[in-house]
Amino acid sequence: MSTTNPVFQVLTTSGNQAVLPAGSRVDALKNGQIGVFDFLSGLSVDAALLAANPNQAKEIFLAVGINRTSGGVATAEDVNFSAGQVIQRRNTKAVTVKGYMDEVAKVVDVLGFSAMCDTDYAIKITYANGDVFALFGYNMLSKTYAYRTSCCPMTACDECDKVGSASELAAGLAAQINLDPDKLATASLFAWKIGGTVTGTGTAANADVTVGTTHFTVPILAGDTPTQAAAKIVAQINTQAGSPYRASNTGAALSIYPITTTSTNTDTLAITGAGLGVSGVTAATKTSITDPAAFRAAYPDASAGIRVTGSPSKRAGWNGNIPVKYVKAGLDFDVSLTDGLGRCNGTTTVVTEPVYPEGKGEDLQKLEYDAGGWNGKPGPYRAFNGLGLQKTGYEFFTTKGANYNTVSLAYDQFSVAGWIEHLNNLETIIAIPCADTVTLTGLFAVLDEVFDDVIKMSDDVASMDCTNVVTSALTPATDGIESLS
Repeated sequence: MSTTNPVFQVLTTSGNQAVLPAGSRVDALKNGQIGVFDFLSGLSVDAALLAANPNQAKEIFLAVGINRTSGGVATAEDVNFSAGQVIQRRNTKAVTVKGYMDEVAKVVDVLGFSAMCDTDYAIKITYANGDVFALFGYNMLSKTYAYRTSCCPMTACDECDKVGSASELAAGLAAQINLDPDKLATASLFAWKIGGTVTGTGTAANADVTVGTTHFTVPILAGDTPTQAAAKIVAQINTQAGSPYRASNTGAALSIYPITTTSTNTDTLAITGAGLGVSGVTAATKTSITDPAAFRAAYPDASAGIRVTGSPSKRAGWNGNIPVKYVKAGLDFDVSLTDGLGRCNGTTTVVTEPVYPEGKGEDLQKLEYDAGGWNGKPGPYRAFNGLGLQKTGYEFFTTKGANYNTVSLAYDQFSVAGWIEHLNNLETIIAIPCADTVTLTGLFAVLDEVFDDVIKMSDDVASMDCTNVVTSALTPATDGIESLS
């Protein structure tokens, strides 16, 4: 048997209960309570007992109390056990803890492009998720979203005169993405906004206005109010030859946008001279554009970027207890620019990488369904041959819509049958509701002692809850992974 496809069992706890105290038998378990048991004696062990007797639990098994009728935390009606007859410490390969993690959508910015009038442009997005793999295999699903810019004015007699609006192109392509009936991604517009409020009373002199590395000399009259000075600054920014910005003012408040959108921008604003200053300066910040037409009218020639955000995965319903259309959640995609966008300096920037959910009840129920083929609930055959109806006997102890921290113990069970030796690959998955920190920390207080020669996982689980932060850093104290082999 391949170690990548072990026989496994899923144990689900509930009620945030402490681990069963030492010296108890399995019939002492309450509904949803977990216990760690010495295989030789059949009695439960705890951290204190194992610290005093480190060689007592060389072979263990796990058990969780279950109730099929009464619910609550009353004495369990039955017990679910870990996979196999025994977990042998010497043959345990790895222990992994996965803190609950919600799905994080991928975000890609398309920016930096310019546009020509009366020209076709397109964006190609290649999608990858469970549904795509199920339907197309290795042939990825690609969709192309196209937009043709507005007609050129009659005076445009050569290529240099056919300048179009980059913000119009951005709005058109975003609208096409949002019209896709499959709704795999959504698109929105943004631009780098630089802001600040003019202060002071003008004197008869020139004010020096600096935006990024560009200087604007603005004649100011004595007695000009901040609003009057702001209007003059806006006029100079919008009319100065070679100005890389477009601006507007609301009273004394300035809003300035660059003509070219880049992946990073640290431009800021400064005003000196002529008795003026500036307060509340905001360096270039990505700001959403909710009304593209109004933005184009207020800031002619200003550029805009397209933000493409993956849509949350849709969960297909089960056919009774059989997950016919089950796929793992999560969506990845790549954005490609056609010759027009790429030729006009368009670029793509991944803002947020996708994060696939961990510990979702829907995924754990699928694991319980798979494990049912080995534990007789209902067994390897899921439907009756004659009528094709599903069999009875399915059992699920995780809940769809609930979230769990999960613990995985991977181990081999060595045994002898007659004159043949066997080494069976097994795995036990423990699902602990993400808010049940008493159960999680208590379990690893015991497992740290069971595997005291290698494993120390209490520090890994100390801060796990329902708000685990996404990280790609692996550090021994917090990564939740221990290899024992």
